[in-house]
Amino acid sequence: MIDAPNQQGQDAVHLPQMLKFIFAQAPADAQVIVAVEEASQSLPADVDIRSYGVQRRQVLREAEFDEVNERFSVYIKKLIL
Repeated sequence: MIDAPNQQGQDAVHLPQMLKFIFAQAPADAQVIVAVEEASQSLPADVDIRSYGVQRRQVLREAEFDEVNERFSVYIKKLIL
């Protein structure tokens, strides 16, 4: 998993180059997950782009908050106590 290769504000020329490099260098039997704010139009044809979030710059979904909160609350309590 590569978290946000664009976090340093790569320009429109370099970000597609970085993404092409990431996918070209990935092992054939590997799943590569890359988090980006904007999907590049110049990605390989076999790349599956999935969008999450309802609003721009949103990943968390309000409709799923209660379920996720309940699932993780036991861990959060242990961290706090």
